[in-house]
Amino acid sequence: MILQSGIGMMQVMTACDGNDKKMKFDNNRSGSIRRITVFCSSRDCYSEEMARLIRKIAHYLTDNGIDLVYGGAKSGIMGLLTDNVLESGGSVTGVLPPKKTNFEKVHTGLTKSITAGSLSERKEMMIAKADAVLVLPGGIGTMDEFFEVLVMVNSFQLITIPVAVLNCQGFYDHIFSWMDQCTEKNMMAPASEMFAILKTFDDFCRWMGAASETLNLNSSPDLLI
Repeated sequence: MILQSGIGMMQVMTACDGNDKKMKFDNNRSGSIRRITVFCSSRDCYSEEMARLIRKIAHYLTDNGIDLVYGGAKSGIMGLLTDNVLESGGSVTGVLPPKKTNFEKVHTGLTKSITAGSLSERKEMMIAKADAVLVLPGGIGTMDEFFEVLVMVNSFQLITIPVAVLNCQGFYDHIFSWMDQCTEKNMMAPASEMFAILKTFDDFCRWMGAASETLNLNSSPDLLI
């Protein structure tokens, strides 16, 4: 089942951190998704079924002229997705962690790379560049990025962009069960109001189509800065 959610597209174009610095959200307003930010694992932990699905997503992005924005690593699901986008002629922007952290090996074939000043800034930059956000299987780093998006989109309504989680082989079932428990105890809004849950490549294609259509209907040039 797909939870058709997280598709409203009215976007607040700036946000402030504790130092009152403004972050510009350069999400496109042209009426279609042109850049998608993907959060996922940099570890080699995927099954063959998951790998096939990721390859299909990579070719979909290239075939539809959608640029990939991600964390810049060359290993794991990150590397698999990036390799397939690049091999099929697509464009990839890697937003790299600060050099002092050096915890991921950087992909050497990136179309463009940006080094963030901090891990917090790295997340902000990836979100700022997104017309949509897709979460693939990952660990605590991926969950940190995912929840950052949910907080920005739902709790503080700094931005509203389509967000989806690919729940391949039930990878995130336990996370969703925890969210359901939080909703039952009135600690958070229902997950169905915040993001879409995808299980198959067809789910992904339908979500992308719906998100692009909504972006086109709600484009508002007077919001640009």
